Amino acid sequence: MLRHENGANKRLCDKWSTYFPSYERYLSKYRGCDVNILELGVQSGGSQEMWLEYFGDSSHAYGADVDNRILTFNSQRIHNFVGDIGNASFLMDLCQKIPRIDVVLDDASHIPWHQILAFEVLFPC
Repeated sequence: MLRHENGANKRLCDKWSTYFPSYERYLSKYRGCDVNILELGVQSGGSQEMWLEYFGDSSHAYGADVDNRILTFNSQRIHNFVGDIGNASFLMDLCQKIPRIDVVLDDASHIPWHQILAFEVLFPC
């Protein structure tokens, strides 16, 4: 597992190093673009900082988590929402609040039916 603290923010980013080749393979086409990434499961917010650095200055990170501490991570390019991804209404609300969703990264509950629901609701967005 890679543990990285992002600059002065000291937000921890936990990612298995085996994830990075897949991220690069599927997401590199968005680098330097005006991309909006939605991360389901924000935890300590470090990965949102990582994504902004990876995608570049035109990117925006959105997040959803049940822990309302994620609201303290909000900034000009980070926008978080508190709610349950097992709730279809909450997911539909995300589609209304986020101007355009280009990438969804689901690292939330890891419950299969939550993942299926999130895909079914968010993919059309």
